[in-house]
Amino acid sequence: MEDGQRIRLSGLDAPESDQLCRGDDSLQYRCSAKAANELDRFIAGRPVSCEGVGRDQYGRTVAVCSIGSATWKRGRAFGNR
Repeated sequence: MEDGQRIRLSGLDAPESDQLCRGDDSLQYRCSAKAANELDRFIAGRPVSCEGVGRDQYGRTVAVCSIGSATWKRGRAFGNR
């Protein structure tokens, strides 16, 4: 995979870019921005390795990624149904 290439993480359905969510305080927030920021914070300059496992219905690469020795499986993403 190329540096800077946008991918979909296998097994995760992240919020849409304009999706709003409600917090515990019932106030709306942009959950897509929160998810992206949390992923950035989780990576925090560590090496990322991704292996493409296919393409989605829009032709985007779907990949499994490892960050350092961890695999991304947490945060503000929702499991595929």
